[in-house]
Amino acid sequence: MAAAQAAAAAQLAELAEELAALAPVAGTFYHQTPLQQHGQAGLEAQQRALLGQVAARQAEAETLAVHAAEARTRHAQVMRLLCVLVAAQEQLTRPQLASMGFDSAALQALPAWDVLFSARGGVLRAADPTLEAWLLDPKASGKFFANPRKGHAILGNHYRQIAERDARELEPYGLRHVVPHLLLSESEAAGAERLLMDAHYLEQVFRSQEEGTLYLSLARLTTKAEVVAEALRWLRLNLGALRAHPGAVQQLWQCAPSRTLFARLVAAAAAAPPPSSTSRPTASHPASSPGAAAAAAAAAAAGRASSAAAAAAARPQCALLTAPPFWPTAVARLPGHTGGATSLSFCRHNRLLVASTGGGRLLLWDPATARLVASLRGHSPAVPSADLHPSGRLVAVGSSTDATVHIRALDTGSGPLVTFDEAPATANGPEAAPTANGHANGHANRAESLNGSDAGSNGGYSSAGGAGGPEGVVRALRGPRDTTVRQVSYSPDGHLLAVVYGNGSVTLWDAAEGVRSSVMPLLSRGSGVRYACFAPDGQLLALACANGVIRLWHLKHTDPLHIAVLRAYDITTAVRCVLFSPSGLLLASLAEGSREVVLWDVATGHQVQAMHSTESHAPLRALAFSPKGLLLAAAGDDGDVSLWSTNTRGQWAHTACLRGHGGPSAVAALAFSPCGQMLASGGAADSLRLVDVGSVLQRTEALRVENAAVGRPPEVAVLRADEAAGNGRLPAPNARRAEQLAWCRALAFPAAASMSPLLPAAASPLRPAVRLFTSMRAVPQLALRGRSLALLDSSSLALYHIVAGAPVPDAA
Repeated sequence: MAAAQAAAAAQLAELAEELAALAPVAGTFYHQTPLQQHGQAGLEAQQRALLGQVAARQAEAETLAVHAAEARTRHAQVMRLLCVLVAAQEQLTRPQLASMGFDSAALQALPAWDVLFSARGGVLRAADPTLEAWLLDPKASGKFFANPRKGHAILGNHYRQIAERDARELEPYGLRHVVPHLLLSESEAAGAERLLMDAHYLEQVFRSQEEGTLYLSLARLTTKAEVVAEALRWLRLNLGALRAHPGAVQQLWQCAPSRTLFARLVAAAAAAPPPSSTSRPTASHPASSPGAAAAAAAAAAAGRASSAAAAAAARPQCALLTAPPFWPTAVARLPGHTGGATSLSFCRHNRLLVASTGGGRLLLWDPATARLVASLRGHSPAVPSADLHPSGRLVAVGSSTDATVHIRALDTGSGPLVTFDEAPATANGPEAAPTANGHANGHANRAESLNGSDAGSNGGYSSAGGAGGPEGVVRALRGPRDTTVRQVSYSPDGHLLAVVYGNGSVTLWDAAEGVRSSVMPLLSRGSGVRYACFAPDGQLLALACANGVIRLWHLKHTDPLHIAVLRAYDITTAVRCVLFSPSGLLLASLAEGSREVVLWDVATGHQVQAMHSTESHAPLRALAFSPKGLLLAAAGDDGDVSLWSTNTRGQWAHTACLRGHGGPSAVAALAFSPCGQMLASGGAADSLRLVDVGSVLQRTEALRVENAAVGRPPEVAVLRADEAAGNGRLPAPNARRAEQLAWCRALAFPAAASMSPLLPAAASPLRPAVRLFTSMRAVPQLALRGRSLALLDSSSLALYHIVAGAPVPDAA
């Protein structure tokens, strides 16, 4: 088109020159002959024809430009719709899509409409389940690559605007998924953090019974900002209370630990002015009408008044005086590991924790809910080691009776847990996490769980026995005779499986084909391998040997190359385990019977630092690096878990010692969750412990600051991993009135001797002017004087102060 326009312009220029040559010279008389006049008339006619052609082509070019702009707009809208389709957590309906600006024309603009995509039943869906994977692959899909982050941003912003206007207008999908969408978009994470500190939004979530999905979505994030982690801790402690009393959000905010980021966020939210309410014009009351404008203004004023009244009503009337300083460190205790845990592994999606036991079973847990989702039988009396494939769909299980490794398939279900019930305190300890209940809000229970091969396991995941053989076995990798399996480990990309056998040999298996990739040479029986670990990039394999040597192999194609030997210990001292840091720059090693962890520089082979616990004096058995490589955990025979942290200079310091396994129960397995916020430990005891790493770091940092303020040297924070929940209650000796009053007096509770008698709450003369939601399970007793209130039960005491502005009840 541009070339045609240029040619027409050139022809016009030539005609103009010819006309100028035929025109009379100014100031002189020039008489044209009939022939010249006829030629000039012909040239003028030709000029007019060319001008008409140019105008037509310009009009055609403008039309094509308009069509091109419309095509670009349609393509952009189609790509936005495809991004929304791959990012949606559930199938979207036509009304949902229409509210986001995707009408029927936008749907029909999708490629191969009614073939690849359809909206039958009012729900947008893809005809082929593999189409979504194709759209997410930029190499395969090309210009149709659908970026899920853009889809998360579109969905999150759409529902965030509704929530900020009025959370009551949010549909169930928005209540469940607006915060995860904003967090997964990464660019809109600040909006998610604002919503998590929005009391009206949280109240609506609990009133609609959508708290289960929101909690699960936050818990299963593989990357958590500090604000999200703090909100998750608060939700974990208060799910049960808020289900019973959705309007108690702000009051339970006030009960948050006083020395945490969450307490500072609550104080900032309380100091911020409430947002002004605005009214949107509707189709039946257009804003252009004067009467409608007045009605809209009146509605806006009424909305602001009702918002102010609601904010005043929701404002906490009692302030907890005994708020704990920190979050509890214990998350849950997972029982039932007969014979103790021999290995632990999290899946990369933070949805599953697999524990192999000495009793011959695999226990699969949902770490977000501390719920046992399957118990799978092993193929020997004990399972020495098991490891999850990076995809989370396969698990390699070693045998204690022969050299066979069974690869089992886990058929993952879909759909999140819907609602939660708190487990009793006796089931999983004082910090039992909420468990699933999938029928409270009328939705079908699509709880993710593991069926396994055992009858009686809970549904959702299954051990895919139909497609993979008996009991879900995809294939069996048979090693050398007359030996057993010591350890199994998948490479980071899942292509290789390293198997360490009891005779000290190591075999690399092609996990996809089920054939030997290579066999590491065994130099002598005294130099047998005890442990194998892949580097994060999968290029190096470290082998811990029985003669005190660490061997490094470079995995070039299918022919490993022996590149380094680290003589770490004496020849009579076996190396128990080795572990690469997440950066791949450091290698941690642990010797049999040693209390010392040694760090090595992988590039030079030099020792970087030797670390030992100042609180634990028993030999160490297990190591684990946090996902970011800033923490190193080690545990041993005394049941204590030691934590070391690194500073900006690369120096490691012992910062915390976690106690909670009790007695002589050795800890033989450690694992950090993919988000780094949870640490699982297990060993000789029949239960696993889940520890909140963020709470531990808060306590260690507070101790460091306190010691620095008074000039004391740094010290190790000794914490119990099974401590009670931080709910603002202090331990009381028993329920006798004299001892309770003594507790009040010791805590400077005003005029304890002249306080009103302790009465059951049901018989209290308190008028319903002040509402107080407490996490005490039994009906408490209370003591009241002025604006001070004490709640006591058989084991604990909580002190409250009635804030200024709230009515003061009378004590009888």
